[in-house]
Amino acid sequence: MLAELPHSDIADSISQAIHAKSWTLEECCEQHNRKYKKAIENREVRALNKDFLSRVKRKKFEVLSPRILKLCEFLEVRTTKQKNNNQPLVALSEQIIDFEKYLSENPLLVRRFGGLMNFLAALTASNDRDVN
Repeated sequence: MLAELPHSDIADSISQAIHAKSWTLEECCEQHNRKYKKAIENREVRALNKDFLSRVKRKKFEVLSPRILKLCEFLEVRTTKQKNNNQPLVALSEQIIDFEKYLSENPLLVRRFGGLMNFLAALTASNDRDVN
């Protein structure tokens, strides 16, 4: 599952990408506008200017507008990250440990729930291997 990166992270990545190409803000705009010339002429994409880039670098934007997304595409900057889906598994593992402890203190319950515990332990062990 994907999650949107914080705007400050995106702005930092944009700044790093421009710096890595050794471009000034003006050069970045020129390269972008040259690449998307036809789309700009057809009003499918908005042209960049240094004032806009400066605002983005200073994190002065509220939403990921189509203009910023196109800039990110141009600079090959990611705007999303993989969500950490391991949190529910960690919580489940902790609950299984608590349940195992409870069972070990109640031998009668071991006969009833021992098979279930083995299944849950194997399930979390296989998920741990898949994650790592």
